[in-house]
Order: sequence, then structure tokens, then C-alpha cells
Amino acid sequence: MIAAAEVLARRVLVVDDHEAWRRAVLSMLRTYSPWDIVGEASDGVEAVAKVETLAPGLVLMDVMLPRMNGIEAARQILARDPAPKLLFLSTHASWDVAEAALTTGAHGYVIKGDAGLQLLRAMEIVASGGRFVSPRLGGRNIEQRQDEHVDLASRCHEMVVGSDEGTLVERYALFAQEAFDAGDAFVLMTSDKRIAQVDRLLRSRGLDIDGARQRGRYVSLDVNYGLATCMVDGWPDETRVWSASTSLFMRAASRLKTDDRRVSACGDSSPLLLRHGKVDAAIRLEQLWDDLCRTFNIRALCGYSTPGVEHAEAFQRICGIHSAVHRP
Repeated sequence: MIAAAEVLARRVLVVDDHEAWRRAVLSMLRTYSPWDIVGEASDGVEAVAKVETLAPGLVLMDVMLPRMNGIEAARQILARDPAPKLLFLSTHASWDVAEAALTTGAHGYVIKGDAGLQLLRAMEIVASGGRFVSPRLGGRNIEQRQDEHVDLASRCHEMVVGSDEGTLVERYALFAQEAFDAGDAFVLMTSDKRIAQVDRLLRSRGLDIDGARQRGRYVSLDVNYGLATCMVDGWPDETRVWSASTSLFMRAASRLKTDDRRVSACGDSSPLLLRHGKVDAAIRLEQLWDDLCRTFNIRALCGYSTPGVEHAEAFQRICGIHSAVHRP
């Protein structure tokens, strides 16, 4: 028997002002029986009203709509009820437009030109609670997301456990050097002191990190600032984490000229929470990071110090969230 929650998740509202395109999408969905088409809308105002009356679990939303654009409609829909999952389906391949759409709280963005390959898979991922971003906009390659087992195995969310400060700084610098050599953008979120130490090591090895910063390929920010942006009452707020991370990673990826727009990111936000005794919050933040690594084309490294006995059990749980654990 199909659970009631799964039935609701597959109730679809299609919102697009171009009738021919709307008909094509509806025809595609009717071919695949799991989807229950509950309605359609041709503008943003109508979309907001129909979400309220039809209670879809998934809304396919265009960006450019008459009367009210899709981004504003998404904001209004989610402000009234955060339950429906929104998946943008748009002709716009603009990084700025996609970022604005995703930071409404939407769960995905598919470029219409790629819909034939990506739409049905994106809908499955979003309906099941995941997120999807077009690979052209920094998302993971669709071949890596064909099933959950491949998805889990191919993500790159690693951790390094250092016995002292010097070990972690050296590992961060090595990770950064590998990122620049591979043509990735690099994001570093740690203390200002560690950022300065990593910068000194990279400069000593001949890397032009000032130029990389100017070109937007190297972004560093203080971990306390990053946590303050994402935490509410001592707990990682999922909407804030996704909004801030989406903006950060998409802006970094947009500066790359290669087809494989990968971002390498390392830092210690969850380790800082663990050191302050916020065990559950640290675990939850790592889970959200893991979701980010499944959604975006990210290579992530989290830096931990050897834990005390009081955090041994939580530390094992944290290790289990990562795809690999390194102990230099």
C-alpha cells in the first residue's frame, strides 16, 4: 500500500504561461503513472491561489510569469505553507536568476532545454525530500544521481582528524592547492587565524591567492560569521543553511570557465559546535552538508581535532555521515 505522504508528494501543479510548453509537460507526466496532475496555472497569482485550493505536493514553477513572477509566487506560497515542494522549470540559465529562485526555499531548478534528460529525475528527487540543481548551474551531474546507491557512493564529503593545529592547517592548504590545480573554485570557512595561516602556506608555495580572490575563485570567511548566518536559537536552520550555501557555491561556480564547475570547500563549522558541546546541532549541520554534497558539484572536507572521551559516541556518528575519514 502506498503511504498517504507519498500520494501527497506526487500531486503535481504545473505553472507556466506558455500553453504549448504546459501541454508538453502535462503529456510527459501523464505518460508516467506515478504522477497525479491536480491542476495547471498560467500566472503567478493563479498559482498561489491554486496551491491553496488544490494542495499539491509538488509545484513545477516557471520564473517569468504574468501578473506575478514565479520567484515572488514561490515566496508567497512557502510563506503560507512550507509543505509543498517547489521545482523551478525555466528557460533562464542565468546564475543570478537561478540563485534568486533557489533562495526562496525552492527544492530545485531545471533549465527547460535540459528537461528531457533531467525533469523526471529531478521530480523524483524533490518529491522524496531531496534537492536538484541543473549541472549547468553548479549541480551534480545527472548520471551521478540515477539511483540512491550511486548517489551515496559518489558524493565527496570527507573529514580529516588532526592531532594538532599544524596538521589541520597543512591539510587545508593541501586541499586548497589540489583544488586550484584541478581548476576548482575554493571556499574556506574557518577561524580568521587559520585563514591567515593557510594563506601564508599557499603563498609560500607560489600560489596567487590574491588573484584567485579577485577573480572570485577563492572565498574565505570566518566560521563564526558563517554559523551566525545559519543558526536559530542554537540550531542549524535548514532554510538558512540552504539559502546561504546556495548563494555561496553558485557564485563561486559561476566564476569558472570549465564545463565541470566544481567547488572544493573545507572548514570546521560542525567541529566548532561539537567543541562547544552542541552535539546534536553539530550532527544536524553535517547532515545538511551531506545533502549539499549530493545536490551541488562540491568536494568537501571537514576538519576535526581528536575528540575527547565525552564526545566519542557523537564523533562516531559524525564519521558515519562522511564518505571518507582521514587520520594523518
